[in-house]
Amino acid sequence: MSVPYLSFSCSSCDYRETSFVASGRFSWVHDGELFNFFPSIGICLDCQKIVPIEGIPERDVFLRSRSLHPEIKGKMSSLIERDEAKWLAYQEHFHILEIIIDQNRKPVCLQCGRENCQKIDLSRMSKDNKLTDIDLTSIGIKHPGCDGELFMKGSGSTRIGITPKAHYFDIRGQYLTTLHGREGHSSF
Repeated sequence: MSVPYLSFSCSSCDYRETSFVASGRFSWVHDGELFNFFPSIGICLDCQKIVPIEGIPERDVFLRSRSLHPEIKGKMSSLIERDEAKWLAYQEHFHILEIIIDQNRKPVCLQCGRENCQKIDLSRMSKDNKLTDIDLTSIGIKHPGCDGELFMKGSGSTRIGITPKAHYFDIRGQYLTTLHGREGHSSF
């Protein structure tokens, strides 16, 4: 599969990263059952870099998905759904998301497992353009490693092939394992 991507860089050091840190399938695992989530791209102050951040939905999105879940559970492929609440509601094992919401905790960095991270609001960067068409733009966040300014740039028409992978976390956002290629799409 080939996909467009975002590149991140620092104005003061040679730090570089891409949006591929958040690529693949991300799932919470509880009692042998899975629930998929979308990670956010963010900055971790402990890791001092761009990282995937746990995708705990906003309260209003969760409430809407919970009300939709009994009616639409399993009726459509969640792979093509763009509405986050519906995407969540289509999934089996919705009780896993309810457990996570009941924990009333902040999302964690999916690399170090700590809460000392913040989501990068990519929607404010795009305005009327696709994110991948954006020229070098400040993201408004300092690089915690050197205090330089972090910038983002879209890949334009450039696409890169990636190997499918699946990342698994417990219900506290702590890393369990990553499976690559065909094994990444097997059951846990």
